Amino acid sequence: MTNDEKGRFAFIDDKTLRENLNRVFADIIDFTSIMDSYSENIQNNFHRAIILYTAAIIEALLHYIIEKKVRPLEFEEEEEWCFDGDPHVCHRYQDEDGKNIQIIAGKRFKKKKKITKNTQFKQINNISLDKKLISGDLHKRIDEIRVLRNGLHLASLEDIEKKHSKQVLNRAFDTAREVTEIAEAIS
Repeated sequence: MTNDEKGRFAFIDDKTLRENLNRVFADIIDFTSIMDSYSENIQNNFHRAIILYTAAIIEALLHYIIEKKVRPLEFEEEEEWCFDGDPHVCHRYQDEDGKNIQIIAGKRFKKKKKITKNTQFKQINNISLDKKLISGDLHKRIDEIRVLRNGLHLASLEDIEKKHSKQVLNRAFDTAREVTEIAEAIS
């Protein structure tokens, strides 16, 4: 199979990931080519889907970049405190505000959490910055797209959902292009 037959993400060696990226990318192209012929409300629906798909591409590519650049170094995502056995309550009392307070004792240790395919987008973005795989500016733009994507979770919105402009989409596309170029350069 030639690179043209493998699509925009021909540099991805994982066939399943490559085909999924190409399918989502093709959907984005289809949406952008037809959305102007629809009403503003329907265009906004296309915008939401495009943001979701663009964020998915960026997230997948960050996972890919980490897999290629960091995994060989046996990097583990972060340390978290865990208790060895059950902690026990040594003392209970109420503070001035009437809150019940417990003082506990137990053995704690730091446990390494491994990067997996299910590691959250925000953590993957932060790891990419920490390991100098992306610039601070790119990290910030990726996080803006992540926040836009999370805005699709209606229950978490504190304000009325905003309509997304073509400028927002173009900024997302530019960010995705830059992440794609980084992924392609390491392949």
